[in-house]
Amino acid sequence: MQKSAAKQKLLTRKIVCMECNRQTSHDILHTEESSDFSEDSGIHGGASYHTVRCRGCDTISFAEVCWNSEDEDDEGQPVRTTILYPSRAVRKPIEGLYYLPNKVRAVYKETLAALSNKAPILAAIGIRAVVEAVCADKDSSKS
Repeated sequence: MQKSAAKQKLLTRKIVCMECNRQTSHDILHTEESSDFSEDSGIHGGASYHTVRCRGCDTISFAEVCWNSEDEDDEGQPVRTTILYPSRAVRKPIEGLYYLPNKVRAVYKETLAALSNKAPILAAIGIRAVVEAVCADKDSSKS
């Protein structure tokens, strides 16, 4: 019985849940590993890709844990970077979003998606497009 509990613990990881909006335990449903070594530079690295399910709300998402020999901590161990998909840094829309005209709302929502996915150039273009959509909606001129 203890062996089963230890095995279950190894198949669990604490990450931020996109639905619960906080760090929760996630079961690892599937894992794929990859590694690479460059003989020219002597750099090696790898990644593990996990399909995970929140134990609180059962939402399924994806986690990538990557490392390379160039990034080490004080003890000489590789620093592992975890990237969660979809991104957990999702921007919340403004209150009363449903009051916006359809065209303005569509551009605004796409701009939020660009901001949430760390695409600053697309986000800047989106902000300008939101302003232009508002101006077009209000029938303003460039004077």
